[in-house]
Amino acid sequence: MKIKHFLLLILLTSNAFSQNVSSYALGNAYYKLKAYDRAMFWYEKAIEINPKHENAYLNMGNACYRQQEYINAIASYEKAIEINSKHENAYYNLGIVYSKHKRYSEAIRAYKKAIKINPKKYRAYVQIGTIYWNEKKYEVSIEWYKKAIEINSKEDLAYLNLFEVWLTQNESFEKVLEKAYMEQFKGNKKSLIHYDMLKVLQNIVEGRLPNLELWRETYNGVGLAWNFDDLDMWLETMEDSEVKGELNEAVWFFKGYEK
Repeated sequence: MKIKHFLLLILLTSNAFSQNVSSYALGNAYYKLKAYDRAMFWYEKAIEINPKHENAYLNMGNACYRQQEYINAIASYEKAIEINSKHENAYYNLGIVYSKHKRYSEAIRAYKKAIKINPKKYRAYVQIGTIYWNEKKYEVSIEWYKKAIEINSKEDLAYLNLFEVWLTQNESFEKVLEKAYMEQFKGNKKSLIHYDMLKVLQNIVEGRLPNLELWRETYNGVGLAWNFDDLDMWLETMEDSEVKGELNEAVWFFKGYEK
């Protein structure tokens, strides 16, 4: 009799585990299809079966974020952290939501907690650098981008953000980092297209006329994905009307290429 009860317990436990896994997997499948409402439904099912399912809360937060339900996203990430205080991705994603709403001090705290758990969390360093850039604390921003490069020199985002900070602050690119970037991304046109765009603009500032048609030929067929907001704001502050005109012409060229 005891054996039967034991086997029944195993069967029920196994069935609950199977349902939990399948509900979570269905949530992930719908998430990949961008069917976020359906994804959230199945994540909720997974949580009903296992209220300690930290990753179901994490992914529910991601689905809420995609639906612009930011308060619910924060609640889901915080629940994942409540279950697992070492959940670096929950802290990181929490930082993303806070950054989105310009709650920068809270975002920085969240990113730093992610870094404390995982000191190699490259994107967290980049995000902190970008927050300080947005707050016009450029020197601090530069420090964090440099830290990101120390963590991972094979990613180009921190390099490119650094170059744009220097450009918009009318400073030359640091030769050591520029050389390191060129060595790391030699032949990688998907990255170099952005660097060379910034370099064209720097050359204009320094009085060297660009060859935009050569740039176009070099990167024919390569996608340019760039947010021009910071460059546009920089151009608005440009006092030299002649240089400003040349820069505007170049930026419009790049925006046209982007489309």
